Amino acid sequence: MRSLLILVAVLLAVPASVYAADDLSMSVTNTLNLELVEDKFGLATEYQPFGFGANKLNVVGRQGDLSFWFRLDARLFADLDWNPLEWPRTEEDVRTDEQLVAQYPNPYESEVYPRRAQLRYKVGNWKLTGGDFYKEVGRGLALSLRKGDEVSADTSLLGSEVVYSGKAHGLALFGGVTNHASLDPVQRYNTEWKKDQVAGLTYELRSLDSLKIGTYGVFFSPEERIGTTNYTSLAGGVTFEAMEITEWLSFYSEVATQAVETEILNVFTNENETAQDKHFAGYATADLTFGDTLI
Repeated sequence: MRSLLILVAVLLAVPASVYAADDLSMSVTNTLNLELVEDKFGLATEYQPFGFGANKLNVVGRQGDLSFWFRLDARLFADLDWNPLEWPRTEEDVRTDEQLVAQYPNPYESEVYPRRAQLRYKVGNWKLTGGDFYKEVGRGLALSLRKGDEVSADTSLLGSEVVYSGKAHGLALFGGVTNHASLDPVQRYNTEWKKDQVAGLTYELRSLDSLKIGTYGVFFSPEERIGTTNYTSLAGGVTFEAMEITEWLSFYSEVATQAVETEILNVFTNENETAQDKHFAGYATADLTFGDTLI
C-alpha cells in the first residue's frame, strides 16, 4: 500500500450545543478524515489512486437523570475500480465470470451505518445502562473493552449494565456481546462483526477508610472458532487499593485466575474433544509523592 498524499486530515471536533433549555441539553461533534491513496486490490498487479473518507458524527444529550449517546459512522470511496474480471488469470482457471465476481465481492463500498447507541438512567445510587458502553474490570486483566484512538481500537459491549455506587459498597452486573468499530484503519474496509458473549459481576467494599477491597467474575465465549478450536473462559480476581496510606504512598494490586475450557475438533473422528486449563496473573503499582513530584 502506498499513500501518495493526505489531502485533508481535518478534525472537526467542535462541540456545538444545539439545544439547551430547562433540563435538556445536547451537543454534536463531527470528525472527518479525507485521503488520496494509491493501492493494489485483490489480484491486480497495478496500483490505482482513489479517494477515501471516514466520518464520525456523535450526538450526546441529557435530560434530568436520563442521558443518551448516538454515533453515526460513514465511509466513502471515490474513483475506486474493483473489477475481478480484469485481474490476471492462468490458463488453468476455468471459473466463469459470474463465479469470479461472486468469489471476490467488493469490500470497498460507500455506506453510512449506526455504530453506537446508548441510553442511561441514574436514580439515587443506581445507574442503568442499555446499548453500547465501554467496560474495564479492575485494571484490565480479565476484561478491557475500551476506545483507544492511538491504536485504532474501539470495542464496546452491546448489552446492559446495572451499577450501584454507595459510600460503603459498589456493585455492577453487566452482560452483552462485543461490538467493535469494524473499519480496518489500514485496509480501509469493514471487518465482519464477531459477537463474542461477555457477562460479569463486580463488587467493592469501601467502608475501610482509605482501603478498598474488590472481587469480580467474568465469563467470555467467542462466537467464532479459531481453526479447529473453540473455547469458553471464566475469570475471577481480587483487587486491593489503598489511597494515601501515608502522605506520600498509595498502592494498587490485583490477582486473577482464568479457567479455560477448550473444545478441539478431531478431524479424524469429526468429534469435539474437551480440555481444561487454568491461568494466573497479577498486577501491582505504587505511587510515591514527594512535594510536586509523582513517581
